[in-house]
Amino acid sequence: MKTFEKDYSGFQKGLSCLNTAMTGIPDRIPVFAQMHEFAIQELGVNASEFFADPDLLVGGYLSVLEKFEIDIPTIDYDVYNIEAEAIGQTVIYSEHDMPDVDRSDPLIKNDNDLKKIKKPDFVLDGRLATIVEANHRFCEWVGETPTLNFCAPFSLAANIRGIEQLLMDILMKPDFARQLFDRITDELLAPWILYLKEKFPGAKSICGNDATSSLPIVNTDILRDWILPDILRLREICGPEVYVPNWVGESHLKNPEEMLALKLQACPDFLEGQDPDVAELGPRMYKDFAEQNNVPLILGVGAGFLALSAPQDISARVKNYLEVGGQNGRFCLYLCNIGTTTPAENIKAAVDAVHKHGCPVSIQLLHAGPWNPTGLLPKDPAIRDTCAASTLNPGRSCGPRTTVIEDRFPLLRPAANSLFWKTGVRCASPRLIPAAMWSSHPASCQASVAPNGGHLRCFTSVNCTA
Repeated sequence: MKTFEKDYSGFQKGLSCLNTAMTGIPDRIPVFAQMHEFAIQELGVNASEFFADPDLLVGGYLSVLEKFEIDIPTIDYDVYNIEAEAIGQTVIYSEHDMPDVDRSDPLIKNDNDLKKIKKPDFVLDGRLATIVEANHRFCEWVGETPTLNFCAPFSLAANIRGIEQLLMDILMKPDFARQLFDRITDELLAPWILYLKEKFPGAKSICGNDATSSLPIVNTDILRDWILPDILRLREICGPEVYVPNWVGESHLKNPEEMLALKLQACPDFLEGQDPDVAELGPRMYKDFAEQNNVPLILGVGAGFLALSAPQDISARVKNYLEVGGQNGRFCLYLCNIGTTTPAENIKAAVDAVHKHGCPVSIQLLHAGPWNPTGLLPKDPAIRDTCAASTLNPGRSCGPRTTVIEDRFPLLRPAANSLFWKTGVRCASPRLIPAAMWSSHPASCQASVAPNGGHLRCFTSVNCTA
């Protein structure tokens, strides 16, 4: 019987970083991951035991996250099975793989079976009590309420009816399909979510998992008319903490923004994009859409890519997503559904890339200086290093990593081996920012930068406005 430590309060730093990242510019862009299948293999435990034992599920999983330096602690499990199993759907367990519903024997075979969808006994039915206990363990060991999870209505309907039959119901038997969704939403999910809220009153995040509601399994008409309404109803009944973020497939559309707009109705507080959509469409489209709608952005590196690619290719993609997504802050990186075939060195490559490239610093400088319409540094050092009056002082710290700012400073210039700018701006991370600014009279200059090897490289260009 494996035992694990019961103090994972070290994750508080990552949670604090996430809170900052979702609202502004953090010390470092945080990374979180879904990796319960990988964790089972890493721990060398039986999958059936892993998903049935709260201590193993939470302690084992957190220990793997900690080992691979994942910032954000989570509880990951076979979330698509929990409510279905509680109302009688057969679930198949195995020694090495994640449990799954018996797709040859759906619970809902005809109209008469709809009565099987009802409020379960939260203590006795299925593994509902196991999930509650696991969340309690997380609260105790991490010191924070975790994100609470549920299976969203459409994915749950697909699991207890069968996806092919469900799509045929929508087309051929819409009244039956509507009854099915109504019972799932009102009789099963809403009571379960409200029960979780009662048990965990500190919960700020209640996430519906809905991978089946993705293109090309469904289309945007089904998303808008059949899937979204039940999510909005759950938000109405259970509160704004409820959201569904993980639809994918917008790269199949001529106008991918159409699906992104639907995503923001199901998840109003942030926008999530995942590979292969992000790889196909480029991270810039997602960043622009997020900024246009004033929401944070999460970009997910795909499971298949993480499993099959070379470490250097993983590093390059992570770097690209960080550079684009991290501009102006409000960004987090997600490693999607890491499976048993993913090499450990690939996970390390992704996390190392975040640590190397994901430390943005926002610095705003307001100062007066000699008139210089060219914007180029003078060649004469005597002129170049002329001190100019600065509006900055130690009480007006201008960036999250800035600790000391002096009243007067010479104009900026590269100095590759210096630990701080010649301006006297000292950063918490003692790395030079190799940038030079030569301003005209009172100017506003702003740059966002991130570590690149031993230096800091600009995320965005420096803009000087006279």
